[in-house]
Formats: sequence, structure tokens, C-alpha cells
Amino acid sequence: MRGIFAQGAPVDIVGLDGKVIARGFATQSSEIVRRLQGMNLHRIEDELPGALMRQVATPVAVHRDNLVLL
Repeated sequence: MRGIFAQGAPVDIVGLDGKVIARGFATQSSEIVRRLQGMNLHRIEDELPGALMRQVATPVAVHRDNLVLL
């Protein structure tokens, strides 16, 4: 993940070759996404403080309902 973005901001999803393959709206801010990277749901629930956990609506960076493949 690169860049800084707010929750709800439009973001590009790039493939391994660096080409944009999709665009969507960020479910979480870049700060929260960095903290969640690589964690499964149980680990997220264990490691995030209660106040932050309540802010995390879903443990995905971009929900498929807010994503368009290019």
C-alpha cells in the first residue's frame, strides 16, 4: 500500500506490474489499513483498542460494493 488517504477517498488498486486494475472508495483510512494489513479478523479484534475497533466497519480496504474493475 502506498500513499495517505482518508476513509471514503477514491483509491486505485494496482496489480503486481504496477498497472491500475480497479478503483474504489476506501472503507478505512490509510492509517487504519496499515495497522490491519496481514491480520485475520480474530487478531484484529484482539489487538485493536475498543474505540478503534468500533471505527472499523469492516476489515477490508475497499468493499466490493464500492469497487469497479478496469
